[in-house]
Amino acid sequence: MSFYLFLATSSVVGLLVNIVVQIAGCRWTKGKRVYYSILFACIVGAVVTCAITAWACHEMSASLADTLAYLVFNSMIFVCFAYGWFQFVSLNLNSLRIRMVKEIYSSSDMAELYEQYNPSSIIKVRLERLTKNGHLVLKDGRYYDGKPLWRFIAKVFEVLKTIILGVPPELK
Repeated sequence: MSFYLFLATSSVVGLLVNIVVQIAGCRWTKGKRVYYSILFACIVGAVVTCAITAWACHEMSASLADTLAYLVFNSMIFVCFAYGWFQFVSLNLNSLRIRMVKEIYSSSDMAELYEQYNPSSIIKVRLERLTKNGHLVLKDGRYYDGKPLWRFIAKVFEVLKTIILGVPPELK
């Protein structure tokens, strides 16, 4: 039996597990903990990817150096796949533009759309949502971090953006 097939497909299998676990997590939490289900699913998918890779290397009697190289390589591929899935989910969750275009096509009253999507109402709705979910805390008329993990994640994405696109970070 050729275990190279398992090595070659471990990242794809990890992604499929990631997707299934994330969808199950969203259904289990009724869509209230989407980002937690994404994070949990990503961890499960990474573990599956590494487990398949390690098992295939063991069955092929690969050296420790080869096993580590395969683990790093397949993990990097999985992270790229998982990032693509995360962006797809985020696009579907946060796409105000798509919703606006659909509403423009279905409505002929532009004044109503301007009223619905004026900047102050959009900011108000987003701040309410962030406060309700605990991402922001309102104290003495000022907003503070409610969950520092999200600031860390935002900084990680800024670093990745800087590395990949060469764009300087926007967050200080």
